[in-house]
Amino acid sequence: MITGIVLTAGTSARMGRCKALLPYKGTNLISHVLDKLAPVCDEIIIVTGKHHDEMHEFFSSPAKLAAYHARIVTNKNYLNGMFSSLQVGISGVSCSDWILYHFVDQPGLPPEFYKEFVTRLDNTKQWLQPTQNGRRAHPVCIHHSLFAELLAAPPELTMRDVFRKLQIDRTFWEYDGTGLFDDLDTPEDYMAFIAE
Repeated sequence: MITGIVLTAGTSARMGRCKALLPYKGTNLISHVLDKLAPVCDEIIIVTGKHHDEMHEFFSSPAKLAAYHARIVTNKNYLNGMFSSLQVGISGVSCSDWILYHFVDQPGLPPEFYKEFVTRLDNTKQWLQPTQNGRRAHPVCIHHSLFAELLAAPPELTMRDVFRKLQIDRTFWEYDGTGLFDDLDTPEDYMAFIAE
């Protein structure tokens, strides 16, 4: 069983508005990401933060969330950073074997990426991460054997700090497609992305 955890909790300070709801291909970024996660995830947890009111308004129809087997949780301490949002997402997982940890501002990966990615899961490992030309990227899959340790870590840590503290048995997949390093932080990033 795989639970998708999509982070939408950031302040979007450089973008100037909620990234998750930016228009994209007739819908918005969050819907586009959910469309690709839903076929490979048994459930999806959307972690909101600063823009939780806007996100709840967008998903005010229960049918929108039900279509993706999704639910919303809110990180009230989102200013602690992304790791704290990941912890909030993990705390909402009930019985999954894996989580697929995804940023909302990475919408460019094709559906084929996700289908292939999950076939690479190996229950003898704890972490699956895509790479390209030696560069590590997101999204990542995290095995349930790490959940307790991740939840016990101080929420103000970064993932780099976590790697230093924990012994994680990682495996990597060299991906040769497009979209792996999309990162929409500024209006300029967004305009360049939608112009492609």
